[in-house]
Amino acid sequence: IKGLEIPPSTADPVFKPSKEDLREFFSSTESSYRVPIGKLADSDIDFYLDLDSLARGHAFVAGMTRSGKSVSGDSITVIYDVKERKVLVEPIGEFVDRILGKGVESGTKELGRRYYALCLERKDFRPTWSRITAVHKHLPSKCMYEIRTDKGKRLLVTGDHSLLVFDGLKLREAKPRSLVKKGPFWLVSPVETPPPMKRRDGVSPELVAAVVADGSVVGEEVVIHAPDKKLLKIVQGQGIKAKLFRDYLLLRDQQLREIAEQGLAFLMTLPVDEERRAIKEFLRRTSYQSYDGSRVMFSHPLQTTKVACSLSLLGLEPEIVGPSWILFDEKRVQQALRKTASDGGPVFHHLPELGEVVKRERIKRGMWRHDFAVRVGISADTLKKIEDGEFVGVKEMTRVLEFLGGHQALKLLTKPFLSFERIVEVRKLGPWEEPVYDLSVEKWENFVANGFFVHNSTFVLNLIENSQRIKPRPRFLVLDKRGEYSVLAKKGAAIFDYRTFLPKQGALTPKDISRRLGIDRGSLRSLVELAAEEVLGEGEISPEALLKKAKELAIAMDVRERKKLISQLQIKLKRSGRFLRPRGMGQDIIEAVKKFPIVVLDFSIDADYDDQFLAVRDMIRKILRYAISRREKGDFALIVVLEEAQYLIPERNAPLVGNPFDSGVYSTLIEAISQSGGYNVGFIVVTQRPAYVSKAVISQCNTVACFRLKNLNDQEAIAAYTEGGGEIKNYLSSLGNHEAMIWGMASEIPFPVTVRMKPKIFPAKASAPPSVAWKKMAEIV
Repeated sequence: IKGLEIPPSTADPVFKPSKEDLREFFSSTESSYRVPIGKLADSDIDFYLDLDSLARGHAFVAGMTRSGKSVSGDSITVIYDVKERKVLVEPIGEFVDRILGKGVESGTKELGRRYYALCLERKDFRPTWSRITAVHKHLPSKCMYEIRTDKGKRLLVTGDHSLLVFDGLKLREAKPRSLVKKGPFWLVSPVETPPPMKRRDGVSPELVAAVVADGSVVGEEVVIHAPDKKLLKIVQGQGIKAKLFRDYLLLRDQQLREIAEQGLAFLMTLPVDEERRAIKEFLRRTSYQSYDGSRVMFSHPLQTTKVACSLSLLGLEPEIVGPSWILFDEKRVQQALRKTASDGGPVFHHLPELGEVVKRERIKRGMWRHDFAVRVGISADTLKKIEDGEFVGVKEMTRVLEFLGGHQALKLLTKPFLSFERIVEVRKLGPWEEPVYDLSVEKWENFVANGFFVHNSTFVLNLIENSQRIKPRPRFLVLDKRGEYSVLAKKGAAIFDYRTFLPKQGALTPKDISRRLGIDRGSLRSLVELAAEEVLGEGEISPEALLKKAKELAIAMDVRERKKLISQLQIKLKRSGRFLRPRGMGQDIIEAVKKFPIVVLDFSIDADYDDQFLAVRDMIRKILRYAISRREKGDFALIVVLEEAQYLIPERNAPLVGNPFDSGVYSTLIEAISQSGGYNVGFIVVTQRPAYVSKAVISQCNTVACFRLKNLNDQEAIAAYTEGGGEIKNYLSSLGNHEAMIWGMASEIPFPVTVRMKPKIFPAKASAPPSVAWKKMAEIV
């Protein structure tokens, strides 16, 4: 890429190229493994990546690879802070800005294991907590959409943000614009939070409710307005410093101050019995029962959504949410105060509009009502009632939904801890100048925004998913650092705990053993490595076997100060010798990738980096050896995805997690990436911080997909170590959401181009090319 040295004359005619003109730049290819990933920017021309080329070479994917799906800053989200042991129900903008720092206009920050988001588990459809791996803030590239439900709630999302919606038969991801089409659609929200770490702090639930309902923080004190004698008696009984004035009660207590600041979310950390007592007192103080049997609660307009979401998570689902008031069904309130949703026995959510779905599906199948009813096993009158929105019984509805293939609907509609709100309006808003926010959530890639579950996705996820339409299917091995690829299970992926392929012991070397025992020099290191070598040669190693062999060698070699050395070794083995006992299952990674088109190894289950590095090192060595052994037959090809590559193959001066250099995983991957392309094993190296990835790896990648990069060091790494050239860095910071600069061998265009991604709503030494190898692998299976 080279910019114009001088602008063209305004008198010169400018022609906009047609599709035919643009297609002249495309290279001809005979590969049948072309995968669509998007369109050329400002055109309707599909852009493909060639998996044949990826498996023969390597790809480097850098920058903000996520789709840019985000919500407005005032969207209420639900987060659990492990360090502070408290639930946060607050605007997502406040949470992200607190982490990124005030004044930061845009950016991404990776997180550790402190924060967990409330999300929907996609297997059993249960609310659960999942770790937040990163937070994102940026300006929207397109218009925002406002979504309203029949209960009065609203949600602001970017046009490319997918929502988890129920269409009457299944749960699916949908963009706002697609919801304008034929419905009905329902948003899904949690009615209860799964219990985080419960706490008994000794504070009366009634006092907690009074602080949350009528309390406010003033300096170091808490002011409770309109106190009563009962509350004063509770305060005195708990020994809290207090002063009673005419219209308020002044309390000086740090714990009460924290409760007042946290608000209703504090109730979620109470044991169930105390939680129900606190809710009852909160309702007494903040709401009243109207003449028609409903319960009305008034709230400040800026707090209404937050209060409604918090009460839903406590089991009190609002009927209607207004600008400054919330309406509840009193019968459901009393039921919630007696028991939790999960204790309430079997349920079946009655959605009147579900009849519209049944009627639509019946007509789509070209069936008269009578014929449909006979096939289902119900009467025509019963079917008519269902289509008219009446609830005729669980048995009849179950038969209808099963006949229509709505097995997922049956699971969802029988979950007592979920709620459904019908979408009644989707409105496109004008230009949006405020920043928008997103969370990267481990495994399930969704989180709560204003009470509803919203979804996320990644570039590589979409590439793999789209590739599975090709027959025979190409083979992928994903080293999933964040647990984000489990959604590929619905595409036939096999999801494994990485320890499934961790060797029981065989992959440990004498140097591994001395390093992991923390013995890095001196006579003790020489003794331990010599003893380990002999024990490993004889069979399985254990702390006892190693210690025994070390004693024998120390005596035989007449080692000086052997008693001191053996004593030090005993201490080391007691403290750090656990790894010498069998931990892994020792399964064969080769058999797994031959059996399953997609193998995902979940590394998010623990933070044992020594074991993780050992597993990766052993698997990559086996894959490379096997690929070389099959080069003549040409029946093996594989693409390996290295997510968060900076942890495995870091640049020497980059921040380290664990010790990839001494563990051998770094050198193994460097060797594999430099050799494996010729044997049909390609790597997709993924990172948001290219400056932290080994330059030896970046320079080996002959295909690059670079998303938006704001950091100058990251831009320099791309410009200096890829074939994009120095001019490329001028474009990287201005790329929009979903946009990437792509160039290299797997691209059909011989120069860098901007591609608008097509995100899916939910990441020659060998004798045969990868496409032929995949066909042979399919025949073997």
